[in-house]
Amino acid sequence: YGSTLFDLRSAIARGELAGPRLVLSGQVISAVCPGAESFAGMYRECAGAEEWRLAVREQVAAGADVVKVMVTGALTVPGEDINPSQVSVDELSAVVDEARLLGVPVAAHAEGADGVRVAVAAGVDSIEHGEMAHTIPDALEQMAERGIVLVPTLCVFDAVESAFGERFPPWVRERAKRLGEAARLTVSAARAAGVTIAAGADAPPHGLNARELILLVDAGLSAREAIMAATSVAAEVCRIADEVGTLTVGKHADLIVVEGDPLEDIAVLSDPRRLRHVLKGGDLVHPAGGTA
Repeated sequence: YGSTLFDLRSAIARGELAGPRLVLSGQVISAVCPGAESFAGMYRECAGAEEWRLAVREQVAAGADVVKVMVTGALTVPGEDINPSQVSVDELSAVVDEARLLGVPVAAHAEGADGVRVAVAAGVDSIEHGEMAHTIPDALEQMAERGIVLVPTLCVFDAVESAFGERFPPWVRERAKRLGEAARLTVSAARAAGVTIAAGADAPPHGLNARELILLVDAGLSAREAIMAATSVAAEVCRIADEVGTLTVGKHADLIVVEGDPLEDIAVLSDPRRLRHVLKGGDLVHPAGGTA
């Protein structure tokens, strides 16, 4: 976490390593909580609004493009409940205010209903997971009105239920199954309420981005909406829409070419046998040495 990824981003930008464009958050800002013990080095724990402000400045000074905040507990962490908010509205508002001054968006990890309400009240830019938001339709309406984006990360619940989840104890897998069902209900309710939805994977495990699109379609999005969630909408959330996200003159040509029509069958995007080309900035990076 932190400086390692910032160094990797710099090496890719200098052409020393091959890699994707990276939009980074640095450490996750959180209250003092069990998650900091489960994910050593990932959390920057805080107490009091002024320390939350300082933590925002620390991450941005280190090179963060976005600030990530743990508003609730996480489903895989022993001793954490996803329902109550770990952060007060005042504390999270301080984070949002400081991030606004520094020109970076705020992404809020909020799984339970109480955390979603706090995140909405504080005016974050996006809510990650948000699986219990379907139980609070008024909050979904406020998200739609204020332009707060939902990033439901359906594939992480799917992954924990699958073979990847064998590394977790049974209680985690059971919780993932239950919350995954709730997350799908939230996607449907959010879409009906007019909430903007972006695609995110919450890796690890990595490589599930295309799987997320299949799950979004299964949850009620059209194939076009799912593709936009992963491209133009995601670029807007990350504040890089002037560079990527659509096939527009003047933007970087970051794109993939597949055999088949994903508007007819979204699954073609996740089938490696259908993948023909990957381009970054107009340069062909897959297949290596091939021609577009």
